[in-house]
Amino acid sequence: FFRIMGKRRKANGDSLAPKRQRVHLSPHVIESHNGGLVQFPNIQSVLAGGTATKENCDAILEWLIAPLAVDEFFEKYWEQQPLVIKRGNPKYYAGLFSKAELLRLVAKEGYRDFTVKRFDRALGHRVNYTKPCTKAATIEKVWNQGWTVQVVQPQKVADTLCQLLAGLEEVFQCTVGCNAYLTPAKTQGLAPHWDDIEAMILHVEGTKEWRLYHPDKDLPREYSKDFKQDQIGPPYLTVCLEPGDFMYFPRGVIHQARASDKFSHHLTVSTYQKHAWRDLLSVALPQALDAAFEGDIEFRRGLPVDCFRSLGAGHACGTSLRREALLQTLSSLLDKLKGYVDGNAAVDALATEFVGRRLPPAA
Repeated sequence: FFRIMGKRRKANGDSLAPKRQRVHLSPHVIESHNGGLVQFPNIQSVLAGGTATKENCDAILEWLIAPLAVDEFFEKYWEQQPLVIKRGNPKYYAGLFSKAELLRLVAKEGYRDFTVKRFDRALGHRVNYTKPCTKAATIEKVWNQGWTVQVVQPQKVADTLCQLLAGLEEVFQCTVGCNAYLTPAKTQGLAPHWDDIEAMILHVEGTKEWRLYHPDKDLPREYSKDFKQDQIGPPYLTVCLEPGDFMYFPRGVIHQARASDKFSHHLTVSTYQKHAWRDLLSVALPQALDAAFEGDIEFRRGLPVDCFRSLGAGHACGTSLRREALLQTLSSLLDKLKGYVDGNAAVDALATEFVGRRLPPAA
C-alpha cells in the first residue's frame, strides 16, 4: 500500500531577491508501507543478473525508485519536479556503503579520498577542515566537533555500489557518479546551494531534515555559489529522510540539509552533468562549420572591409541598407549551415566520450 501526497507549501509573504526567476515546483511524497519488498528484492538479488543487458539495468532503476513505475518517474518527475519516497525499510540500502566501512578503509587500507567540511551559519558559507585527517580516530574526533565527511566517489572501493552505478549508466546513457555525506547529529555540512546534476538521494543511516527552495531558473549548467538564507526565501518542501528513503530533485533546485538528533549518512547519486542539447550542439556545430568551409566557397570568403563599420553593438540602432545586406548574408549562411549538420556524427562523438569514461559493467 502506498499513497502519493502533494507537498507543495504556499509560503505567506514569500519574497525573494529582485529579478529572481521563480520556478514553481510541485514535489510529491510517496509513502510506501511495504518498503517495496513484495515486488522488489534486495539490491544484491537485483544485481545478480549483472549490468550487461538493458533489461537487467532497467531492473536496477526499478529497484531504486520502487514502488514508483519507471515510466511515471520520467513522465512526471525527471527534470521537472522533486520526488520523495518514504519506505519505512531501514535495510533497503544495506550493503552499499556505511560509516563502519569508511572507518575500516581508513584504518586498514589508508583510504584518503574524502574531504572534511562544515557549514558555518554565522559566516554563511562552508568551511573546510585543513588539518591532516588520516586516521580513523581523527575522523571520529572531527565528527564529534561537528564536521561532515564527504567521501568522493565511494564506488571505487564499494563493489555493490559500483555495480549499481554501472547499471544506471546503461539506463541513462550518461556517466553516473556518487558522493557519500556523513554528518554528525544536529549539524550541517554544506550551505544552501544548487547542483549542476540530477540528484538522487539514498538515505542510508540516521536521519536528516532537507529543505528545498525554488530555483533561480530551470536546469542550470553550472554549480551555484553558497546562498545566504535571506537570498532564498522560505522552503517549499521540508522533509525528514530516514534509512531506506529516496529523494530526487532536478539540477537547479536550491537545497540544504541538517542532521537531526542522530548521525546522518546519505549517498548522492548524480548524473546528467553537462548532458543537454547544448552539449550536443557544441559538437555538431563545429563539425558543420568545418564541412561547410570545405564544401561551399561562400563560407571561405573574407569578411567585407566595411563589416566593422556596419555591424556590432555600436551600430545596433542603425538602419542602413548596407547593414541590412550584411545581416541578410549572415542569415543566409546560417540557413546553409543547417544542411551540414550531421546529428549522427555528433552523437557518435559524445557516445565515444561516454564509453571512455563510464564504469565497467559487472563480470
